[in-house]
Amino acid sequence: MSNLPETDQIQGFMFENIPVRGVFVRLHATYQVAVSKRPYPPVVQQLLGNALTVVSLLSNTIKSEGTLALQAQGEGPVNLLLGECTHDCHVRGLAHYKEPITGESLDKLFGKGTMALTLKCQNSQQNYQGVVSLNGDNLAQAIEHYFTHSEQLPTRIYLGHDGMHACGLLLQTLPTPELGQSEADWHHIVTLADTLKEDELLNLSNREILHRLFHEETIRLFESQPISFRCSCSQQRMESVLLSLGAEELLSILEEYGTVDTHCEFCNHHYLFDSVDIHKLLADPNGPHAPEKKQ
Repeated sequence: MSNLPETDQIQGFMFENIPVRGVFVRLHATYQVAVSKRPYPPVVQQLLGNALTVVSLLSNTIKSEGTLALQAQGEGPVNLLLGECTHDCHVRGLAHYKEPITGESLDKLFGKGTMALTLKCQNSQQNYQGVVSLNGDNLAQAIEHYFTHSEQLPTRIYLGHDGMHACGLLLQTLPTPELGQSEADWHHIVTLADTLKEDELLNLSNREILHRLFHEETIRLFESQPISFRCSCSQQRMESVLLSLGAEELLSILEEYGTVDTHCEFCNHHYLFDSVDIHKLLADPNGPHAPEKKQ
């Protein structure tokens, strides 16, 4: 079992004389909270841990304030995988699945599927999205394929998972005019990184990994940042969802059940609206309401 100071942290680095940047992500409590929200089987737990790791790695390479979302969909046992990471390192995620699950490769999990990366900018109504087919045996290979072929930005991702921890290392080229861009440099760095074993990624510190792989290179290691599970659901968002159903549907649910009980799929928090809450909401959709929030 890993007991690293970098647990639940994200840490970037860059090579001083080679146009390549890198990111480490290590999740423990964050990952455990995410997978505790639903009774996921082990293979889906690992898939969700990988998704949270990947989206955290990628968020560190984007300077815009907002949320980066990774969504994979398919026709297989896992029909939805979603991971999100904000610019201030708050993650959340979920997966929808059905039994039986008979394999661990992407084609066994998703069947014929697609993957979307969406950047939701905080101070803009415009979102940026790229959608591709799911290619590769695992999520790391799917992301590498996306960046290499859709963004023309060679990227390599290494993922680790041991049931309690999820971690990852990302390497990506930098189109930096001052340094130039050399395929030979990229090939050299990736060849060294490919010698990294999963147990080393899980059990060595970030500094130890960098020294082990790239001791002949000059590397600038940035300060690490804490990363945590945090859901962005709120009373106001749930009210908006209810209003989108329309008054007739809302009143019909209220008449049948006596209350309207909604829950967030990410964190599984429930928001309970009674008759007074619903009628106030319909009378004044923009007014303050305070339904009970229960675990």
